[in-house]
Amino acid sequence: RNPNSIFVSGKNTAAHAMIELSGATNAITEFSEYKQLTPEGLTKANPDIILIPEGSAKGLGGEDFIWNLPGMNLTKAGKEKNILIVNDLLLLGFGPRFPKAISILNQKWNSIK
Repeated sequence: RNPNSIFVSGKNTAAHAMIELSGATNAITEFSEYKQLTPEGLTKANPDIILIPEGSAKGLGGEDFIWNLPGMNLTKAGKEKNILIVNDLLLLGFGPRFPKAISILNQKWNSIK
């Protein structure tokens, strides 16, 4: 959650589960758990959308920082400025608001197709 240490969610993470349950596909499938994001990995994954917990977005300095990450401008998400910033617990908590989280994610995925 800081500009010097940006991590991405692979398989077997809460974020991966939420993405899959909402009907989308995680762009990061080559590894499990969390790994540090590299410009090469970002451009290879070429995400359609950036999904990020609100706390992480704030910790990085907001959307401006995210769009200026090395390699971001080469991705579909970067070119189209597709981002979804979601409350940390709503996105990753799997609590009583779980159906709401799935609905929010599903609406966003469908809006960029």
